[in-house]
Amino acid sequence: MKALTLAAVTQACGGRLYGDAASDLLVTAVRVDSRLVEDGCLFVPLRGERVDGHDYVETAYDRGAVCCLSEVRLATARPYIAVASCAQALKDLAEYYRSTCDVPVVAVTGSAGKTTTKEMIAAVLGTRLNVLKTVGNHNNEVGLPLTIFDLSDDHDVAVLEMGMNHAGEIHALSRIARPEVAVLTNIGLAHIEYLGSRQAILAAKSEVFDYMPAGGRVFVNGDDDLLATVAPAGLTVTTYGVGRHNDVRCDRVVDLGLAGTACDIRFDDGSVGVQIPAPGRHMVANALAAAAVGRAFGLAGDDIARGIAAYTPVSRRMNIVHLDGLTVIDDSYNANPAAMEAALAVLAGAGGRTVCVLGDMLELGQDAAAYHQQVGRCAARLGIDLILCAGGLAQNYAIGAAGGPGAVAAFPDQAALLAELGDWIKSGDTVLVKASLGMGFDQTVAGLKALRFAE
Repeated sequence: MKALTLAAVTQACGGRLYGDAASDLLVTAVRVDSRLVEDGCLFVPLRGERVDGHDYVETAYDRGAVCCLSEVRLATARPYIAVASCAQALKDLAEYYRSTCDVPVVAVTGSAGKTTTKEMIAAVLGTRLNVLKTVGNHNNEVGLPLTIFDLSDDHDVAVLEMGMNHAGEIHALSRIARPEVAVLTNIGLAHIEYLGSRQAILAAKSEVFDYMPAGGRVFVNGDDDLLATVAPAGLTVTTYGVGRHNDVRCDRVVDLGLAGTACDIRFDDGSVGVQIPAPGRHMVANALAAAAVGRAFGLAGDDIARGIAAYTPVSRRMNIVHLDGLTVIDDSYNANPAAMEAALAVLAGAGGRTVCVLGDMLELGQDAAAYHQQVGRCAARLGIDLILCAGGLAQNYAIGAAGGPGAVAAFPDQAALLAELGDWIKSGDTVLVKASLGMGFDQTVAGLKALRFAE
């Protein structure tokens, strides 16, 4: 982070600085977690459902905070800035800081595949450029500002993920990030509980255009029926996808099983062969997005291929874990119907006995049961050998899979599943674990890692 004076911070936040003599002190980092505070930090105490950051203001000072924001009057002689809302002040400060950085921003949003696409774009651009990228999935109104504060004049480009579950959230993130480039991966059913329809989801995702400059570049998955209609005024649209109608497309797709996929990516002026080191045909679209953005930044085909090959999965997203006697596909970070079916297709091509452990998909609204049954039918159609379902909604996977060729077992919750996990899993199995984040199925992955098989 470039240093800011407390006077500049106060003005950007629209607050009042107590301790006027401190106005020339410098802030060199912004933190919302008191445990991460160090000398020179500004501590922003956010109010959560269970924790109020104001309770840790003194701790932040003791750890070296040069100043704190506060929504209440503090009984301290140390500098602090009084604001009406610390959450809004964080966003306002990030918006101001972004205005001081002449670095192009690539914004990535969509219903699924955001993090993978962000990582692939960063890997491609990183072959030639100094890239700042969103860490993990810090893609909301707290995580994105904190990433913005990591920008410096040494960066050539920033690749930022933008997530949402309600209308208006992407608008707020776009106002902070001011992207010159936007990438939209797809419009699916994630968060349909709150937005009501795919058309409403498209409108919410399209808020990313709200603060883009005239002539900005937009890259959309042209195989998505709704994204194919996107034509924002004043912006240049490039489509990518496997369909031949796309501006950036692919030929010769070769499934390499759990080792990934190979294909030829075609541009208007040539092509390049790439190997995607992550399984599943759905990964091809992510690689095409990365290739399209890389070409827009002037990268050669060899650089694009090298960047895609360097991609590494983010934790709990299609991570292939080879254990003694077991292969686990850890895709436990999140779930929606399209992503579930794509993961099941990867599992089906793994060879040997295939097992899926599926938990609830959340935020699907009134049709949630039907969507779960649809995924169950998909698992049966793909011939998955054993389908284990855990959770209230997950019982519908079993209903959908009934009558298929594989065995099916349903558990009321994850605890009941874990109690019997060793009875169902055999040495040599390939096991997919997938559920929405709120289900905590990283515990199931841990349970699988703890299994021991007799020799």
